[in-house]
Amino acid sequence: MMNKLFNTVFENSLRMILLLDLYDMPQTIDMLYAVDFMTQYGKTFGITNDELNGSNPFKFSEFVGRRDLVQESLRQLVLKGLVQPIETNKGMAYVISAEGEEYCASLDSEFSVKYREYAKQTIEMVGDQTERQIIMQINRMSALR
Repeated sequence: MMNKLFNTVFENSLRMILLLDLYDMPQTIDMLYAVDFMTQYGKTFGITNDELNGSNPFKFSEFVGRRDLVQESLRQLVLKGLVQPIETNKGMAYVISAEGEEYCASLDSEFSVKYREYAKQTIEMVGDQTERQIIMQINRMSALR
């Protein structure tokens, strides 16, 4: 039996903690998974000059199924004390903990450095859009492909 290498809970957890480290405010699961998707496929969204994981003609088919994986990743991060859930008027949101910030500071691979750089650009690009607006934009782009 072959083990799954990509889109695992562990891989998503690393991206989620890197992403949460960039935010000052708690973020919803929908915002996190949408911004993460756009970060990974930055060229498609006109944010970066390349895609973090290379070109993938099936990227938009990944989007819908990815939410559950991100949810499980956040659950694991909460259980490890690296992320804290916070109840807001929008529902559950997540913020990195002090332990998470410490762990995140130890992540210095080439991928993590590039991911942070691309995620900052993505966060800046989406500005004050709601997660609903961002997800609608992703869905519109998927219909054009």
